[in-house]
Amino acid sequence: MKKLWLIIVVLFTTFALVGCINDSADTDLPEVNEGDLIEVSLEETYELLQTMEMPEITGNIVAELKGSIKGVFEALLTESYFDGFDYKTDEPIYRSMDIYRKVDVDAEVDALLNVVLGETFNEFALYALLNKLEVDVSDTYTVDYDNGDTDNGTDNIEISASNTFVYMNKGLGYVQQNYTTKEGNKTVQYHSKEKVELDIISEEEYSKNIEDYKNQLEEGFKLPSFDEISEQMGAMEDLADFIKVYKDGNRYVIRYQLTKATLEQILEDVLAQFFNLVDEEGENPTVNSFLNIITEAITDFEYDFRIEIVDKVLTSISMTFNAKVENFEYNIDDTNYIKIHGEIKDFGFVIRYNGKLSDFPKESDLETFELVDEISSPELGM
Repeated sequence: MKKLWLIIVVLFTTFALVGCINDSADTDLPEVNEGDLIEVSLEETYELLQTMEMPEITGNIVAELKGSIKGVFEALLTESYFDGFDYKTDEPIYRSMDIYRKVDVDAEVDALLNVVLGETFNEFALYALLNKLEVDVSDTYTVDYDNGDTDNGTDNIEISASNTFVYMNKGLGYVQQNYTTKEGNKTVQYHSKEKVELDIISEEEYSKNIEDYKNQLEEGFKLPSFDEISEQMGAMEDLADFIKVYKDGNRYVIRYQLTKATLEQILEDVLAQFFNLVDEEGENPTVNSFLNIITEAITDFEYDFRIEIVDKVLTSISMTFNAKVENFEYNIDDTNYIKIHGEIKDFGFVIRYNGKLSDFPKESDLETFELVDEISSPELGM
């Protein structure tokens, strides 16, 4: 069973950025209505989580992780390097070099994951689909040595994938791969349709692990009492301002939301912990200066994390994140600097328990897959 869950976790992590999703899958964020907002204390919110039950082990999991990223990182840094020994004094020689680097990243991904856990391994199914992957990275560098030598260049890498999936069902694993990579002037394409017999876990082991997990669920999902962790929760009192609870009948949504304004408040508190020196007027110039640089550069910020509970049972967990940084520039000294400009758009995930599954591959589409002893790995020339 550990091998089975390892495969699920690996696939879940592999598709870590996702865009548009198959419309037939139930991957929408749990909705909230401001009219359903209720006033509760941090202790009452924690008690709501305490009484929450985990979903049954047999059922399905529908997951989406989504987002895109586009940005530029630019820096000029002076570093020292070892250049041998002085032949007279045998002392080490260190020289300096100025390193300029500019990295452009543009990425977009579209993927989903469905898992069905049945009473028997024959009922188990996993479907991980990568609809689209587009990654374009350009790395430009220049190195100026103090002896007058110069080294420079540009590396460009493009990765593209579409309609690539892993499908496990009824003792067989199907893998369809469609990749294209480009590095400099070299382009490599890879396409395959293969299947293997699954030897992950025996039917007896699978059934036993399902039964063991059911017994664990019957014992309950235990969190320590609020009194037991009151000291830790006391340190989180400031975060309580960003936690909201919505109630609609037997449905609750616990929401932790940050905006640009709340981010500034948190950053100010965090930075003050690191730089606790103040001037005669009780101000902290270091914190204020660095905070101004960050807050002026971050022109958009929204973090939204939600836990949905229906009839005291966990039904979904979700998170979305949007951020935009414009012309962030930090001068390390008179020469060295770091510049960042970029945008993270609709990055996040939804995990829904016993939601609507997406359409699995049809049997007729799988008949052309070649039976192999081991799934091949693409040689992408990277």
